[in-house]
Amino acid sequence: SDMTKNKDSNYDESTVLINPVIIKAKGHTRFIERCASCLDYVATVDRPYSVEVEYYDVNGNKVHETFEGFKTTVFSHEYDHLNGILHIDLSDDVGLSMTPWSWINEPWPWNK
Repeated sequence: SDMTKNKDSNYDESTVLINPVIIKAKGHTRFIERCASCLDYVATVDRPYSVEVEYYDVNGNKVHETFEGFKTTVFSHEYDHLNGILHIDLSDDVGLSMTPWSWINEPWPWNK
């Protein structure tokens, strides 16, 4: 999984998590999500506020970490992909995006 840098956060530009496992999830948050897998759709998705996870880093070290807030949403979104789940599968509130992908501030790597 690759967690991309958010300008309002202080986590690394890219974090590699190998074979992540959710140990515990707590709280509740809700975001309108968009995904490169289905560019034209946005969906309101309920997610935990924090997740405790274990994974291996690129050096093979086992890591135990807790994510909170927006970082949990990003992790959960990417974790779902590992199980073949898209954000639109988790929502009763799916709609067409009115914003073309190219208008988003941070260009995707394949648009550079």
